[in-house]
Amino acid sequence: MEYHVGRNNQQLGQFTEEAIREGLFNGQFLKTDLVWTEGMEGWKPVAEVLAIESESPASALPPPPPPLETFSESPSSSTALPPAVPPSYSSGAAPTSNFPTLAVGKPTSGLAIASLILGITSLPTTFCYLGLFIGIAGIICGHIASGAIKRSNGTIDGKGIALAGLILSYIGTLISLLFIAIVAFAIIVADSDNSSTKVAIPEGWPTHADTTPSEGTDVNP
Repeated sequence: MEYHVGRNNQQLGQFTEEAIREGLFNGQFLKTDLVWTEGMEGWKPVAEVLAIESESPASALPPPPPPLETFSESPSSSTALPPAVPPSYSSGAAPTSNFPTLAVGKPTSGLAIASLILGITSLPTTFCYLGLFIGIAGIICGHIASGAIKRSNGTIDGKGIALAGLILSYIGTLISLLFIAIVAFAIIVADSDNSSTKVAIPEGWPTHADTTPSEGTDVNP
C-alpha cells in the first residue's frame, strides 16, 4: 500500500509503507508528518497510522552478541612452543636446499676469439702485405687455444671458434704468400726484359771510347 506524505501543507510524494519506515529510521521523515491513502477520512500522523510511536531506531537493530566467557589458563595447560634454535645435525651434513641450482655456462677461450678476429682481418689485408703477419698471428693463437681447450677436459668452450679462426688465418696467409710470389715474379720478369733490350756492338766497330777525342787533340782538319 502506498501513502501520500505531507509536511507543512506540502506534499512530499507517494511512498510505500516500507519506504516510510526506512525514511523514519534514516531521518527522511518525521513522526509528525501526515499521511493519507484511499479509504482514510483525512490526513493523519505517520506514528498513528503505522503504529510506530513506540518504535525507535535502536529497536530495529539486532541484539548485541553475548559477552565472551573469560577463563584463565594455567601454565601447565599451555602448549610448549618449539625452540627458536634449529636442531643440530647428527650426521654433520648440511641440510639440502630445495632451490633449483642455476646452470653456469662454460667460459669461452679468449685466444680462440682472438684467432677468429685475426683470421677475419687477414682476408681483406692480403694485398697490402699485412695479411701475412696477421694470418700468422691468427694461426698461433688458434693452435694455442685448441691445445688449451683439449687440456681443460671440457671446462673451457670455444673449440669451434678456434677451428674457424685457424681456417681463416691459413687462407689469409696463403693468399698473402701467393700475392707476394706474384709480385716478386713480376719484378724478376721486368728486370730480365730490361737487360735483353741492350744492343750488342759488332766486332771491329769503333766504340764510344775510340771515337772520343783525347785531351789536347785538335779535332779540326
